[in-house]
Amino acid sequence: MLEMIRLHNRAYGTAFMLALGAIAFFSHPAQAHEQAAHDTAPGHGDDTSQSEGMEGASAADVGSDGQLRELEAQIQALRQALEQEETNRVIQQARLEASLPAVSEDKPEDREFLETGRSLQMTNPEISLAADMLAQAEFTDDGGGELSPTYSLPVRFLGIHFQSVLDPFSFTKAAISFHPDPTAPVDLEELYITWNRIPGISLTAGRFREQFGVVNRWHLHAQEQSTFPFAMTEILGDEGLAGSGLSIDWRMPRLWAHANVLTVQVVQQANGELFSSDTWARPSALAHLKNYWDLNEDTYLELGLTDLWGLNHGEGSGQEVGPEAVALPSLGDDWGMTHIAGADLTIYWSPLQQSTYHSLTWRSEAYLRQQQLADETAPSNAWGTYSYLQYQWNQVLYTGLRGDYVVLPDLEDAVMQVTPYLTWWQSHFVYFRLEYSLTSGLSDIAEHRATLQVDWAAGPHKHERY
Repeated sequence: MLEMIRLHNRAYGTAFMLALGAIAFFSHPAQAHEQAAHDTAPGHGDDTSQSEGMEGASAADVGSDGQLRELEAQIQALRQALEQEETNRVIQQARLEASLPAVSEDKPEDREFLETGRSLQMTNPEISLAADMLAQAEFTDDGGGELSPTYSLPVRFLGIHFQSVLDPFSFTKAAISFHPDPTAPVDLEELYITWNRIPGISLTAGRFREQFGVVNRWHLHAQEQSTFPFAMTEILGDEGLAGSGLSIDWRMPRLWAHANVLTVQVVQQANGELFSSDTWARPSALAHLKNYWDLNEDTYLELGLTDLWGLNHGEGSGQEVGPEAVALPSLGDDWGMTHIAGADLTIYWSPLQQSTYHSLTWRSEAYLRQQQLADETAPSNAWGTYSYLQYQWNQVLYTGLRGDYVVLPDLEDAVMQVTPYLTWWQSHFVYFRLEYSLTSGLSDIAEHRATLQVDWAAGPHKHERY
């Protein structure tokens, strides 16, 4: 198109120069003729000569005007011819370009860059670090009106988490915690591999925290409060449930809920308080069914049911559990059964347009434990529940209140605990938590505990729950 515009302008320029040359050529002879007539003209008194001169000048003027009109007509005709020729040329050029195949250039976002192999940096695992420290003041009231204070500033743990995508079919995670306790300075919390490319199924093998309810699966630094719920630790043990084994997650077809997930785990338990499974001949079996509903665009509801079975070994039996046991022993005088059932309910609300600034979480869990020890005739039953409500006021500030209620077989009265707390997130990597808890029912002793928790993390996963 630029070339056609240049040709068009060049044609107009040529016509304009021809017109100027013609005007200059024909105007000069007329001026010379008028000057000669003026020079040879007689004096004013000679009337005859003056008339003849005037008649000659008029004839010359008439001849010049006619020639100019003729030249203008020729120029106009030439201009029209050039315009028509240029128009035909533009039309031909446009038709030629229209007949050519279109050449399209890919946009930068549409380009695909292929890689034949993984770089050395991509083969390195992602490493995150989590640290937890508490400043605590505990006061014990024995009913006499005097409080016995205890102060501490413990560093609870340093956790190192590894994660890596091994290939398109599997990934691995590991969590190692270091404690100041000299008797158990290092603890392998989790180490497992997961295959997630099987349609509708995820398969996990290794050591992991079990999917009993919701919060048992989370690490301690990712809890909504500074500790695990009191009801959970009293029923499931101080550290919860964890072990080595196999886990299968089946994303079931949509049934009665918007989403249903069934988790089945067979684990060699590490919880010596509830189970005796030092070998794979005596594993525990767990089944967890999660049901999920979208109540509206801002709220969802999640309901879970859990059932756990395993063997225990009574202290009075005198039989040791060794690697020579290769078959599942039958229940008798030396073996007992531990059965734990649970239910969990979570309702989460967060406005769609302000999800970064406001949210409300209500979570509750209930546990029922029946333990038949080998050296006892009657089963030992215990049950407990907890519930907490947490509200997010803005982008960094959360407040909450948790209540626990536990009935244990070795206590006459139920144990209750109330825990209000305030959490301030300095950033995605650092948070502070101020917490108070009151525990009553432990042999008429009330325990007060004030806690300031400082938790920080470094790495790509920050405070990942599992």
